[in-house]
Parts: sequence; structure tokens; C-alpha cells
Amino acid sequence: SLEAERRKQIALAKEAEAARSAERLAEWATLVVANLWQIDDRATSAVVEDWNNGGAKVKLSFAGGQGTPREQADAAFAKARRLRRGSAVVAELIRQSEAVEARLQGWQARLADGGGG
Repeated sequence: SLEAERRKQIALAKEAEAARSAERLAEWATLVVANLWQIDDRATSAVVEDWNNGGAKVKLSFAGGQGTPREQADAAFAKARRLRRGSAVVAELIRQSEAVEARLQGWQARLADGGGG
């Protein structure tokens, strides 16, 4: 149905947004790895300079109980790779869903005009 297709598109749009977050995640992980020399393995946060951003000070936060900053950066890199791979698939699914929606809208319009199927 048209409503089901719209719900599908909303879900796919959320997935596409998550895929776009891959860049931010990879940037965070890169900052962590570039500054490991000054981050203690037990740190919950660290303030570092982001040289891709004019040397601006950036606070990096680490999740307690989820490994060292290095392990968390490695996990972030892996997640970013998965998200990037998924983004191409999601884009194609959105295109297909939009095409189905357009056909359903056309049929719905013909039925409303009394034209049948």
C-alpha cells in the first residue's frame, strides 16, 4: 500500500542519515589514533588539537567499560566502514521505493478519477 511504502521510505531515510554519520565517526576515530600518545588507556575524556580544523581544541569522550581509547577508535573505524558500505545499498532501496510510490499514486489517481486499473 501507499502508506506502507511511505513508512518504508521513512525507515530508509533514517538508515541513510546513520550512513552519513560515518564521516563524523571516522573523524573522531582519526583524532583518537593521532593523539594516542597523550591519552591514557583509562581516560574517560581528553582534550586534543584538531589540525584539520585549524588546531581547534576538541574534547574526545570515551565510553567507560568499552575498552581503551585505542579499542574504541578501532571499533569506530569498523562501524564507519559498515555504514559506508550500507549507504550505497540504502540509496538504491530509496530509489526503488520512490518508484513504487509513484506507481501506487498513479493507480490511486486513476481509481479516484473512475478510470479503473
